[in-house]
Amino acid sequence: AFGTALARNNAGEQALPFLDLATKLYEQVSQTVPDRKSALASFYARQGNGDKTFELLSEVQPTPDELAEIGQSALQSRKLSKSQIEQLIALVKAMFEQHPDNLNIGLCLGDLYGWIVDWKNAAETYRQVLKAHPDQFVALNNLAMVLASSQQDLAAAKAAINQAIAVMGPRDFLLDT
Repeated sequence: AFGTALARNNAGEQALPFLDLATKLYEQVSQTVPDRKSALASFYARQGNGDKTFELLSEVQPTPDELAEIGQSALQSRKLSKSQIEQLIALVKAMFEQHPDNLNIGLCLGDLYGWIVDWKNAAETYRQVLKAHPDQFVALNNLAMVLASSQQDLAAAKAAINQAIAVMGPRDFLLDT
Protein backbone atom coordinates (compact mmCIF):
# COMPACT_ATOMS: atom_id res chain seq x y z
CA ALA A 1 0.00 0.00 0.00
CA PHE A 2 2.85 2.39 0.80
CA GLY A 3 4.52 1.78 -2.58
CA THR A 4 1.22 2.29 -4.37
CA ALA A 5 0.62 5.55 -2.50
CA LEU A 6 4.07 6.80 -3.44
CA ALA A 7 3.56 5.83 -7.07
CA ARG A 8 0.22 7.66 -7.20
CA ASN A 9 1.83 10.78 -5.77
CA ASN A 10 4.47 10.92 -8.52
CA ALA A 11 7.18 9.50 -6.31
CA GLY A 12 7.79 6.58 -8.65
CA GLU A 13 11.49 6.22 -7.94
CA GLN A 14 10.85 5.99 -4.20
CA ALA A 15 7.96 3.57 -4.76
CA LEU A 16 9.87 1.00 -6.82
CA PRO A 17 11.63 -0.83 -3.94
CA PHE A 18 8.34 -1.20 -2.06
CA LEU A 19 6.44 -2.36 -5.14
CA ASP A 20 9.19 -4.80 -6.09
CA LEU A 21 9.18 -6.31 -2.60
CA ALA A 22 5.38 -6.51 -2.55
CA THR A 23 5.39 -8.21 -5.96
CA LYS A 24 7.90 -10.81 -4.77
CA LEU A 25 5.90 -11.49 -1.60
CA TYR A 26 2.60 -11.86 -3.45
CA GLU A 27 4.23 -14.19 -6.00
CA GLN A 28 5.78 -16.31 -3.23
CA VAL A 29 2.46 -16.63 -1.43
CA SER A 30 0.60 -17.57 -4.62
CA GLN A 31 3.17 -20.28 -5.35
CA THR A 32 3.01 -21.79 -1.87
CA VAL A 33 -0.74 -21.32 -1.43
CA PRO A 34 -2.24 -21.82 -4.94
CA ASP A 35 -5.73 -20.70 -3.95
CA ARG A 36 -4.27 -17.24 -3.28
CA LYS A 37 -3.61 -16.58 -6.98
CA SER A 38 -6.71 -14.39 -6.98
CA ALA A 39 -4.99 -12.15 -4.43
CA LEU A 40 -2.02 -11.87 -6.77
CA ALA A 41 -4.37 -11.05 -9.66
CA SER A 42 -5.93 -8.32 -7.51
CA PHE A 43 -2.46 -6.97 -6.70
CA TYR A 44 -1.54 -6.83 -10.39
CA ALA A 45 -4.86 -5.14 -11.19
CA ARG A 46 -4.17 -2.52 -8.50
CA GLN A 47 -0.78 -1.89 -10.12
CA GLY A 48 -2.45 -1.52 -13.52
CA ASN A 49 -0.80 -4.63 -14.92
CA GLY A 50 -3.70 -5.98 -16.97
CA ASP A 51 -1.61 -8.55 -18.81
CA LYS A 52 -0.54 -10.31 -15.59
CA THR A 53 -4.03 -9.95 -14.15
CA PHE A 54 -5.68 -11.71 -17.08
CA GLU A 55 -2.92 -14.31 -17.29
CA LEU A 56 -3.73 -15.31 -13.71
CA LEU A 57 -7.47 -15.14 -14.29
CA SER A 58 -7.04 -17.69 -17.08
CA GLU A 59 -5.45 -20.07 -14.54
CA VAL A 60 -7.90 -19.78 -11.66
CA GLN A 61 -11.64 -19.81 -11.07
CA PRO A 62 -12.15 -16.89 -8.70
CA THR A 63 -15.18 -16.74 -6.45
CA PRO A 64 -17.61 -13.88 -7.03
CA ASP A 65 -16.09 -11.94 -4.13
CA GLU A 66 -12.55 -12.52 -5.40
CA LEU A 67 -13.46 -11.36 -8.89
CA ALA A 68 -15.19 -8.31 -7.41
CA GLU A 69 -12.00 -7.50 -5.49
CA ILE A 70 -9.97 -7.81 -8.69
CA GLY A 71 -12.43 -5.54 -10.50
CA GLN A 72 -12.35 -2.93 -7.74
CA SER A 73 -8.54 -3.07 -7.75
CA ALA A 74 -8.56 -2.39 -11.49
CA LEU A 75 -10.89 0.55 -10.88
CA GLN A 76 -8.43 1.95 -8.34
CA SER A 77 -5.56 1.78 -10.80
CA ARG A 78 -7.41 3.35 -13.75
CA LYS A 79 -4.64 1.91 -15.95
CA LEU A 80 -6.26 -0.91 -17.92
CA SER A 81 -6.56 -0.60 -21.68
CA LYS A 82 -9.98 -0.28 -23.27
CA SER A 83 -9.91 -3.91 -24.43
CA GLN A 84 -8.87 -5.06 -20.94
CA ILE A 85 -11.73 -3.09 -19.37
CA GLU A 86 -14.15 -4.71 -21.82
CA GLN A 87 -12.69 -8.14 -21.02
CA LEU A 88 -13.04 -7.50 -17.29
CA ILE A 89 -16.63 -6.29 -17.70
CA ALA A 90 -17.45 -9.47 -19.64
CA LEU A 91 -15.99 -11.66 -16.85
CA VAL A 92 -17.74 -9.74 -14.09
CA LYS A 93 -21.03 -9.65 -16.00
CA ALA A 94 -20.93 -13.43 -16.54
CA MET A 95 -20.21 -13.93 -12.84
CA PHE A 96 -23.08 -11.60 -11.86
CA GLU A 97 -25.44 -13.51 -14.16
CA GLN A 98 -24.45 -16.71 -12.33
CA HIS A 99 -24.66 -15.08 -8.88
CA PRO A 100 -27.30 -12.31 -9.10
CA ASP A 101 -27.65 -12.11 -5.31
CA ASN A 102 -23.93 -11.50 -4.71
CA LEU A 103 -23.66 -7.90 -3.56
CA ASN A 104 -19.96 -7.41 -4.26
CA ILE A 105 -19.98 -8.66 -7.84
CA GLY A 106 -23.08 -6.59 -8.60
CA LEU A 107 -21.59 -3.40 -7.19
CA CYS A 108 -18.37 -4.09 -9.06
CA LEU A 109 -20.20 -4.49 -12.37
CA GLY A 110 -22.12 -1.26 -11.84
CA ASP A 111 -18.89 0.54 -10.97
CA LEU A 112 -17.15 -0.83 -14.06
CA TYR A 113 -19.99 0.39 -16.27
CA GLY A 114 -19.68 3.76 -14.59
CA TRP A 115 -15.94 3.78 -15.32
CA ILE A 116 -16.64 3.58 -19.05
CA VAL A 117 -19.54 6.04 -18.72
CA ASP A 118 -22.14 3.44 -19.69
CA TRP A 119 -24.80 5.04 -17.51
CA LYS A 120 -27.66 2.91 -18.82
CA ASN A 121 -26.04 -0.42 -17.90
CA ALA A 122 -24.68 1.00 -14.64
CA ALA A 123 -28.18 2.09 -13.56
CA GLU A 124 -29.68 -1.24 -14.65
CA THR A 125 -27.03 -3.15 -12.67
CA TYR A 126 -27.55 -1.11 -9.50
CA ARG A 127 -31.31 -1.70 -9.84
CA GLN A 128 -30.66 -5.46 -10.10
CA VAL A 129 -28.51 -5.27 -6.95
CA LEU A 130 -31.32 -3.43 -5.17
CA LYS A 131 -33.80 -6.19 -6.04
CA ALA A 132 -31.77 -8.58 -3.90
CA HIS A 133 -30.64 -5.94 -1.37
CA PRO A 134 -33.36 -3.24 -1.25
CA ASP A 135 -31.76 -1.10 1.47
CA GLN A 136 -28.15 -1.40 0.32
CA PHE A 137 -26.97 2.19 0.75
CA VAL A 138 -23.95 1.94 -1.58
CA ALA A 139 -26.14 0.69 -4.44
CA LEU A 140 -28.72 3.39 -3.67
CA ASN A 141 -26.04 6.09 -3.59
CA ASN A 142 -24.39 4.84 -6.80
CA LEU A 143 -27.75 4.59 -8.57
CA ALA A 144 -28.54 8.17 -7.55
CA MET A 145 -25.12 9.34 -8.80
CA VAL A 146 -25.55 7.58 -12.14
CA LEU A 147 -29.07 8.86 -12.67
CA ALA A 148 -28.13 12.41 -11.72
CA SER A 149 -24.86 12.45 -13.66
CA SER A 150 -26.53 11.20 -16.81
CA GLN A 151 -29.66 13.31 -16.36
CA GLN A 152 -31.64 10.08 -16.88
CA ASP A 153 -34.21 10.49 -14.16
CA LEU A 154 -33.65 13.16 -11.53
CA ALA A 155 -36.78 12.22 -9.58
CA ALA A 156 -35.57 8.61 -9.28
CA ALA A 157 -32.09 9.86 -8.34
CA LYS A 158 -33.57 11.94 -5.53
CA ALA A 159 -35.71 9.03 -4.35
CA ALA A 160 -32.69 6.69 -4.30
CA ILE A 161 -30.49 9.05 -2.32
CA ASN A 162 -33.31 9.86 0.09
CA GLN A 163 -33.78 6.13 0.69
CA ALA A 164 -30.02 5.74 1.33
CA ILE A 165 -30.16 8.62 3.82
CA ALA A 166 -33.19 7.04 5.50
CA VAL A 167 -31.22 3.80 5.89
CA MET A 168 -27.85 5.25 6.98
CA GLY A 169 -28.70 8.69 8.30
CA PRO A 170 -27.35 11.98 6.97
CA ARG A 171 -23.76 10.87 6.24
CA ASP A 172 -21.51 13.33 4.39
CA PHE A 173 -20.89 10.98 1.43
CA LEU A 174 -24.63 10.58 0.96
CA LEU A 175 -25.40 14.27 1.38
CA ASP A 176 -22.77 15.05 -1.27
CA THR A 177 -24.78 13.00 -3.75
